[in-house]
Amino acid sequence: LLYCSRIPGMHSWFSSLLGPAESSSTLRDSASPEDDPDLSAFPLGHAEVKRRWLEDVLPKFPDLKADPLLWPPGELTDRLVASFLRAEMNENSSAPVDTAVTRLEEVAAFRRDYRCADFHRAGAARQLFMHKTNPGAAMYFADCGLRDATGRPVLVGRVSLMSDAHAPGFKPSDQLIPCTHLRAGMFVIERACYAAAGSSYILDLGNFPTDDLARYNNERFWDADGTVDCSDCIRKRQPPSVAVGPHLPYHETMPDGLPMRNA
Repeated sequence: LLYCSRIPGMHSWFSSLLGPAESSSTLRDSASPEDDPDLSAFPLGHAEVKRRWLEDVLPKFPDLKADPLLWPPGELTDRLVASFLRAEMNENSSAPVDTAVTRLEEVAAFRRDYRCADFHRAGAARQLFMHKTNPGAAMYFADCGLRDATGRPVLVGRVSLMSDAHAPGFKPSDQLIPCTHLRAGMFVIERACYAAAGSSYILDLGNFPTDDLARYNNERFWDADGTVDCSDCIRKRQPPSVAVGPHLPYHETMPDGLPMRNA
């Protein structure tokens, strides 16, 4: 899947993701109460959280007008507010309206600082996946181009293609750099969320597909534009000299290994 886009049945995601970002009219499914639980019945307090989000929180973040998940206010706003309010209720918050608004403001600050709107720029996938521009991204999962029974995206991943240091042809520049990998992974999740209300994820935990990839000289797709080795930054706990940012400070200093192990 990730070493060579020519593996049978595993190539469609490569060409689709590395193309330019699509418009919202072709990417975003129209949600309805029938297929989206966050629109089926708004929880008590929804109107107040929505009012405070639109009147008190969003005006503090003018840069978010470029963020298609948060702006312009509309159907996605109702889904966002409902999901945050339900989450606070499920956590038995004593004041779910207040804590939902606080959480929403924290998310707004994160999306501003992490520049999530950049994930929707034309060419973002190639910049984030290729190791010449984003070394150490080591992306092992992506939208495979298929849809599940509900019509939502299907993400497919194969961990061994990313993490097996004993794989044939593995070299220092193939090592995962947490902050660049995290940003590339966030891109995939962001675009899947934007395309629909949810998605399916199939993760293959099997061994490295030695025989399959030997037919393609163990090529890695992320070397197609060239190779930059910044792997020494992992040991030094510092940001790579070449990367697609921004990265948050605590992402740059993560220890070696998958970011999810440190979540």
